Amino acid sequence: MPGVPHWTRECPRTRESGEKPECVNCGQLHTANYRGCPKAPKFTPPKQYKRRENNRPSRAPEGLIQNDANFPELKAKPSRSATAAFRPAPAPSSNPWGRNQPSRAAQEPPRESTRRAAPVPPPATTAVGPSSFGDDIQTVMAVLRAVSSAEISDFARDLRACRNTDEKLLVSFNSQVGRRKPKNITLLSFNANGLQSNVPELTKCMSEYNIDIALIQETFLKPNMPKACAIAGYVQIRTDRTHGRKGGTALYKRSLHCCPLDIPPLTNMEATGCRLAITDHSVLVIVSVYLSPSKRLLRSDLRALFALGDAVILFGDLNCKSTRWGCPVNNYNGNKLNRLEDRRNFDFENITPSAATYVPNNDRHRPSVLDFAITKGGRLKS
Repeated sequence: MPGVPHWTRECPRTRESGEKPECVNCGQLHTANYRGCPKAPKFTPPKQYKRRENNRPSRAPEGLIQNDANFPELKAKPSRSATAAFRPAPAPSSNPWGRNQPSRAAQEPPRESTRRAAPVPPPATTAVGPSSFGDDIQTVMAVLRAVSSAEISDFARDLRACRNTDEKLLVSFNSQVGRRKPKNITLLSFNANGLQSNVPELTKCMSEYNIDIALIQETFLKPNMPKACAIAGYVQIRTDRTHGRKGGTALYKRSLHCCPLDIPPLTNMEATGCRLAITDHSVLVIVSVYLSPSKRLLRSDLRALFALGDAVILFGDLNCKSTRWGCPVNNYNGNKLNRLEDRRNFDFENITPSAATYVPNNDRHRPSVLDFAITKGGRLKS
């Protein structure tokens, strides 16, 4: 098949036929895969790169350089090469990175006969001198470990509420590195009728009479004001009225063995309470209570609050009028409280002040005692 491209194995021009093959690329008489074909692709061998020899000088020391000009004493001594001058250091008899180890040449006694000596206590210091910074840090850390995290949080919150250096010093002295467990406490009940405008008056009164726990009614505060009306040196606990205007109760406490109390659901009363540990007395429950004059006193509310503990003090604005405690007239709440007090299944006592707690602006109305305490199992002195 001359002139027609085809495979070599299909070519009819073989050795047996005696005819020479014709290259389809150049037309000469040779096969198409002949390397000597002028149109065959040329292959160039890959370029071989010569490896560069490393001509850098060796870092091996050639010997010590003798400086006769600066050190004339070396002139009299013969020069030595670095290898000849090198001598290995002797092995140390003790381990510089750890405890002293006995020499390997010495024979160790058998472990069975070795007994550990009792630890020697450090010598007691008889004189108090200037301590190092490390000792001071250890002392401070020991104090922090002894104080719970809640106490540290309360102390930090009191410091942040301070407005000047004097208040910070007062907080530091009142904290006494931990909470106190007093034998007696001083309580204050205050119907604020809007706490924000009366914080300066309340702060002055609490400082003047050294109040431990202040119970506030009618704060008018709402949940969107969580940091309102903070007082330095005291922790604020609040129960805001969420279903209407005004109302609300609060409690300010010092750094005592005291914790907030979960108040059960009440129908007409508003309350904020805490549980306090007192020396030589059972745990005392103190509750700031407020009963609106438009609400009725309910036995269920009193039962729920008295069930909080064995010793309970309800202190606040109860709006109960009775001639028993100096009011000019009786009202429904006052009469009901008198009936409950006379019953045997209600064991409580009313502690009322000797002076009126409410003085009306109208001269036709006479003062009344609306703010007092109801106690169960607790000793309270007015």
